[in-house]
Amino acid sequence: MRIELKEFIERVVEDLIRKDDDLGLPIQSTWEKIYYEFEDFMEEVEESYFEEELEEIFGGIHTMKEIKEYTIECFDDVLEKYVREKEMLKKKYGNENL
Repeated sequence: MRIELKEFIERVVEDLIRKDDDLGLPIQSTWEKIYYEFEDFMEEVEESYFEEELEEIFGGIHTMKEIKEYTIECFDDVLEKYVREKEMLKKKYGNENL
């Protein structure tokens, strides 16, 4: 899988984690959304990003199965990075809601 596609998927997963966290939803719900409702997840991706950008990155080469597999595979790493960054910001700025 091309690096651009991996980076794009990781960015989308992080955006989704951040959005759900901001809404006060449990982070587990983000993973469940990706795993059990992948078609809805992909529709949200298509609505959130320019179609030209998606077409250039996806390039019609990868199947939805490959994209779903990588999305699930990278979730834990992206979540770990998100939590680490959030904790750093809390330490830096105090216990304000971030």
